[in-house]
Amino acid sequence: AGTLLALDLDPTLPAMKALGVREFSAYLSGDVTRDEAVDKLRQGTRRYAKRQSTWFRHQMPEAKTIAARYGDRLADEIRQTAGALLKASPLTG
Repeated sequence: AGTLLALDLDPTLPAMKALGVREFSAYLSGDVTRDEAVDKLRQGTRRYAKRQSTWFRHQMPEAKTIAARYGDRLADEIRQTAGALLKASPLTG
């Protein structure tokens, strides 16, 4: 963020709208504390991730989500899902 600010770029450019730029610009200019900037960045990141998730769900409602928390079971879950998809596909039938 500091380097971008030093370049004095147009605030409407996509790079200036990236996650964290606005929050840390406010920190570097002394408008907020570092902790406040970090908190705002975390909140903004969560909101962005939620918007992405919502968008994706609406684009591909039939998509299956596999949670990464499965750990060791993740590969098995992927294999089972892929196998079921292949069996159901008219291309492989």
